[in-house]
Amino acid sequence: MKIRQRRNAIIVKYHNSKSRDLDVSVHFNAGTKEIGDTEVLYYEDGNKALAAKVSKAISEALGIKDRGAKKRTDLGFLKGTAKPAILIEVCFVDTKTNADAYKRNFDKCCKAIAETFSGKKVERRC
Repeated sequence: MKIRQRRNAIIVKYHNSKSRDLDVSVHFNAGTKEIGDTEVLYYEDGNKALAAKVSKAISEALGIKDRGAKKRTDLGFLKGTAKPAILIEVCFVDTKTNADAYKRNFDKCCKAIAETFSGKKVERRC
């Protein structure tokens, strides 16, 4: 088993040991350098609407393009978790405009994700 596969197996095992309704993994994408933007990956069709809502919320919070919900059946985290799962690709960190938008709007991004999951407005408390 390759290192990446072992690491994914550990992550999935951890998630499967917990009690919850949805598993969420937050990532940063790389590889486009010029295109960038946000997307949320899902495995089961029942998670497509949530993935689309989260992607749109992040896009609006960061002011970057929404690449939308993308079905992926090849990712160990998405297909290995016992509960429904989504994988959030917040932005492309090798795209300067995305990285700058994330730095400027970190709190807005976190709030947008929390509000999308909870369906409630989140008050900032410091």
